[in-house]
Amino acid sequence: MIIITEKKYKQGTIYNVVKKIDKKEVIEKNVQTRVKKVTLEDEPIYMFYDSEMRPIEDAIRFINFNKSMRFGVNYKLQIISALKFLYDFLEIFEIDIMDIDHTYANYMIDFLLGISRKGLNYSLSLCTYRTNNTINLYLNAYRLYVKHLGIKEHIFLKYKIWQDYDWDGNTYHNRKKYDVSLIIGNKNHETPKYISRDDYKNIIKTIGTNEEKKAERIICRLMFEHGLRIGEVLGLTLEDVIIKKNAEGLNIYYLLLRNRVSDSSWQSAKGVLNVNSKDDYNRPDYRKEKLGYQKVMISENLAKEIIEYINIFHVGNKKYMERREKFARADSVPLGNREIEENYYLFLNSIGRPLSQDVWNKRLRKIYEKCGIPVDKGTKKNNLNHRFRHGFGMELSRNSDVLNEMDVKDFMRHHSLESTAIYHNPTEDDTRQLHELIFKEFEDDIFKFEDMEGF
Repeated sequence: MIIITEKKYKQGTIYNVVKKIDKKEVIEKNVQTRVKKVTLEDEPIYMFYDSEMRPIEDAIRFINFNKSMRFGVNYKLQIISALKFLYDFLEIFEIDIMDIDHTYANYMIDFLLGISRKGLNYSLSLCTYRTNNTINLYLNAYRLYVKHLGIKEHIFLKYKIWQDYDWDGNTYHNRKKYDVSLIIGNKNHETPKYISRDDYKNIIKTIGTNEEKKAERIICRLMFEHGLRIGEVLGLTLEDVIIKKNAEGLNIYYLLLRNRVSDSSWQSAKGVLNVNSKDDYNRPDYRKEKLGYQKVMISENLAKEIIEYINIFHVGNKKYMERREKFARADSVPLGNREIEENYYLFLNSIGRPLSQDVWNKRLRKIYEKCGIPVDKGTKKNNLNHRFRHGFGMELSRNSDVLNEMDVKDFMRHHSLESTAIYHNPTEDDTRQLHELIFKEFEDDIFKFEDMEGF
């Protein structure tokens, strides 16, 4: 019998483990996987240690030196949390990752969910609860880790294929259903997760056209009209703004999204190659679209606003050029705008430094409050910035007569259709209006020959 009790202290969560044989307490230990952040050559390195402070080398190599996988900052922190709980579990039950079978996988699900239960073989007394969605994110991280370790046959990797048919009954898509996974039910959408078109109109109107508010206006436009993530917006540099002529001689405007060594943690482009040194700029993969960089077409109207902002705050404003020179310089990388001789981050704060996410979040929160949009104080349930991207996704999904799901996936810059589906978040009112539209057309078509006066 193993009795596991979760306890919280200032130094973090510790699991007290008591092994009983013949109703006698024979072994007692405290389990805590520790993660320490250190700096090596100006780069953050995450060290994993077991309860005896022995380094967990596989985890260290996976999270820090795994060049075959591209981890954004937030995703890396998520994987770190997942690995910490994995090694807590392995140490508690004194097993290796290869020993996890269906039985241990079920134990692990209970452990991660925070379900307290008493059984014949083990007893759990836990106080940290996690959602099914969080557990599935952890399980995805474990699949990546198992593959990294070179394990080809594992309970985490087993899945079944099922077919999801479209409304026409003919078109279908193959979906994977992993043996070890949890069902995610419909979420409560009383507070919308996305910025609606009316919200967006209100936001743009509230920001106005004042010169000092031009950055706020452009950032909101990039997130709502083109689905950029806030890390991608804040990581933009002058040479990422491209204007060129097409075969017909017409101007086309686009942005290049990529990562640089000079980026801060909040200037991160998702879904493209992460770089560890300037040598990575010369790698062939860094020069490949959708791998080293992503291209986002923008309208002429928005491009002109961006150019106006550059002329005002980078060319015509000398009051903080010295700080810009010292703090806002960005690496110049291949494929950028060659007309830019000195490269700087596009969006600057009031003293010439790169605009940080903390400062931007405070500005956006004030905009939301002025517009009467809920801000979820004290929680990250509905991310302030990501609501714009969800709004962009909803705008795309409503144009299904023009765009198919592959088009939507490409516009969202997703690698899979499953990722795209996450951004379809209709409110109850959206569902009601769609229901009325569909069934009104249905009834008009089916019953148009009937005289309904008698009903």
